[in-house]
Amino acid sequence: MSNVEKQTNSNTAKAAAAAPKYDDELEKTAFPLLLHEIISDPSTDYCIHWLSCGTRFMISDKKKFSKEVLPRFYGNAKFTSFTRRLKRWSFTRVPSGPFMGAYFNPK
Repeated sequence: MSNVEKQTNSNTAKAAAAAPKYDDELEKTAFPLLLHEIISDPSTDYCIHWLSCGTRFMISDKKKFSKEVLPRFYGNAKFTSFTRRLKRWSFTRVPSGPFMGAYFNPK
C-alpha cells in the first residue's frame, strides 16, 4: 500500500469516527429521551412546555423554537424534520378544543 493510499484510508477512518452514528437502536431511544429533555427544560418554557394535564405539550412559538431550541438540542434540524419525527413516533396534534395545537402520544 502506498503512502497516498495509507493517508487516504487514515483520513476516511477519521471522518467516519467523527460523524455522528445513527443506528436503529439509538434512534429508538434517543428521540423520546431528547424530546422529554427539551420539554422539561425550564429554559425552553418560553416556546415549548408541558400543559397542565401533564400528558400534552405545546410549541407556543415555532419560530423561536426553530431558531433557538432545536439547534441547541437537535443540531441543524428544521422544524418540519422535527414534526415528521413526532409523527413517526405516533405523536398526534390536537385538532380542536382547549388544547388545540398541542401534541400528545396515546401510548
